[in-house]
Amino acid sequence: MSSLFGQKNDTASDEIGATADIQWARNQSGRFHNLMFVDAVTESLKGLSGVYVIWKGGTKPQWLYVGATKDLAETLEAKIDDPEIESHHSQGGLSVTWALIKPEFQGGIVHYLTDIMKPRIENPDAELYASEKPIAVYKPGWKA
Repeated sequence: MSSLFGQKNDTASDEIGATADIQWARNQSGRFHNLMFVDAVTESLKGLSGVYVIWKGGTKPQWLYVGATKDLAETLEAKIDDPEIESHHSQGGLSVTWALIKPEFQGGIVHYLTDIMKPRIENPDAELYASEKPIAVYKPGWKA
């Protein structure tokens, strides 16, 4: 499954079959990041490509958004300022995680996660991802 993981200058790809246990990012305490306090510089996210998931906690936790990006730093900074996402902050806080995934697998992973998580906020690229073959991965916080 290591072929899913994107590295700069890594272009190998393999066929994916079983559910992949991808490496969802956590902070130094082993918890998922608070979206409003993610420091893209400290996390060295500039120019890194991957898949990300945003959700709200609290008494009624809910998956909010699933996406893919060519630049995690730029995208997460934009999501912090997104009024639709920000409106959920007062309802239990917002968490985010990401995984460095090669671009050729991102659409399939977003397709799969969107199907099983049913995020509240629709990704404007959903139709594009829907044409990709779903690639099964474990949701953030789930173990193999």
